[in-house]
Amino acid sequence: TLTLFIPHAFAELDTSTPAISPEIKRDARKAPVIDTEKIEATVYIGAYKMDGFRAEPIAGVRINFHSSDLFFVEGSVAKGQAKDINLDKSGRGSVFDGETMNYMNISLGMNVLPGQIFIGKNRAINTTFYLATGMGRLSVDQEHYSSLHFGGGLRAIPTDWLSYHMDVRSYFLNKNFLDPDDTSHNIEYTFGVGLFF
Repeated sequence: TLTLFIPHAFAELDTSTPAISPEIKRDARKAPVIDTEKIEATVYIGAYKMDGFRAEPIAGVRINFHSSDLFFVEGSVAKGQAKDINLDKSGRGSVFDGETMNYMNISLGMNVLPGQIFIGKNRAINTTFYLATGMGRLSVDQEHYSSLHFGGGLRAIPTDWLSYHMDVRSYFLNKNFLDPDDTSHNIEYTFGVGLFF
């Protein structure tokens, strides 16, 4: 007959309390929660460079409808001037003489690469890179031209109602102002401040 011997000290061992109590330190850094509102209005300034001309200042407004965390629809309008000072200096003749330039666009955007920027030890700002593409119309010198565009930007959200934007977008027009038989590739650089509501 085999008899199992269990020492008295082991028989009365209390297993309800762990032998080692780990010290868990909570991360004190907090990031703002994005507002549940779906509308974002952004005022922006920047530069618009028409193909063959120098970049000129612009200002505009964008309205975004965030249908989900991934996709958004955007409408924008902007205003600037078209000048050709460099052409005048080179003796090629004037194409624009400070005409008002307006353009409006509708875009479909997608948020990609969400993340955070850490400021110090106790502050984090939510960020996301996004892509946008769409179509629009540019009006200059009382003429209207259709365009397609694509680009991207960075949105930083320091609070649940405020956002900062940096954008770069490429515009393809069905008109080249220096060569009537060609299209043009224009570039837009902007910085904006937005509000969620």
